[in-house]
Amino acid sequence: MAARPAHAGEALFGYLYTAEVMPAGAIEVEQWVTDKIGQENGHFNELQLRTEIEFGVTDRFQVAGYLNTKYENETAAPGDAGLKFDGFSFEAIWQLKNPYKDSFGLALYAEPSIAPDETEFEFKVLAQKNLMDGRLVLAANAVAEWVVEQQDNLTDPLTGHVIAAGGTEKISELQMLLGASYRVAPNWFIGAEYRYVTEFEGLGFDERIESANYIGPTVHFAKGKWFATLTWLTRFGANDYGPQPLVPPGAFEPDVTTNGLRLKVGVSF
Repeated sequence: MAARPAHAGEALFGYLYTAEVMPAGAIEVEQWVTDKIGQENGHFNELQLRTEIEFGVTDRFQVAGYLNTKYENETAAPGDAGLKFDGFSFEAIWQLKNPYKDSFGLALYAEPSIAPDETEFEFKVLAQKNLMDGRLVLAANAVAEWVVEQQDNLTDPLTGHVIAAGGTEKISELQMLLGASYRVAPNWFIGAEYRYVTEFEGLGFDERIESANYIGPTVHFAKGKWFATLTWLTRFGANDYGPQPLVPPGAFEPDVTTNGLRLKVGVSF
C-alpha cells in the first residue's frame, strides 16, 4: 500500500484536485488566494479570495462551503477597482475508488456557485495514480462548466460611449488538467501542472469562442495539521475562434490572462 500524505485531503496541487477525500468527521479550513495577471494590452489584475470549510461526511463522501471575494484592477475600467463580494459556492466529492487501496483513485465532483451577477455549475471527474510507494503522485481532471452571467453595458473609459450592450450571457466551458508531484524530502513535494481551457457560447457547448494552454511549477509543504501549496501557471498558447476580437481593445476577459498564481493554506481538525 502506498504511503499517504501528512493528512487525507491535503492539496498537493494548486489547480488540480486529486481523488482523495477526508475521513468521516474530519474538518479542514482552507484559504485560497488566486491572482490572474496580465492581458495582451493594457493592465489587468484580478485577485480572487476563497475561504473554504471542508467536512468528511463518510470515508468516501465530503462536502465543503466557500465564501468568495475578489479584487479587480484594470485599465479598461479604472472606476471598478476594489474588493467585492463574489458569492458562495458549495462543493461535494464522491470517491468511487481509493488511490491507496485500489489500483488508482477516481472521484466525482460537483460545485454550484451563486454570485450577485452570476450563477455557475461545475462538474469534474478526478483521477489519481500513486507510484513509487506514494512518492510520485499523478493526477488528471476533466471539467465541464456552465455559467449564466448578467453583464452591464461596456463603455469606452475615455468617451463614455457604449461599446457593447449588456444583457444575459450564457457560457459553457471544458477543461483538461494534468499534474505530477514528487516528494523530494520529508514534508516537501515539487511538481508541475498543465491546464487546457476552451470556452463556448451557449450552455450546450454551441460555438467555440476561445482556448488557451497553461503550464507551470507547483510546490507543496506540509507539517502536522498544516499545509501550503503554491502554483504558478503561464500561458503558452491561446486562440480566438470568432470572426471579431474576443473583446474590444482595452476590455478584458479574466479567463484568458497571461499568468496565474495560486496559494492554498490549510489546517485540519
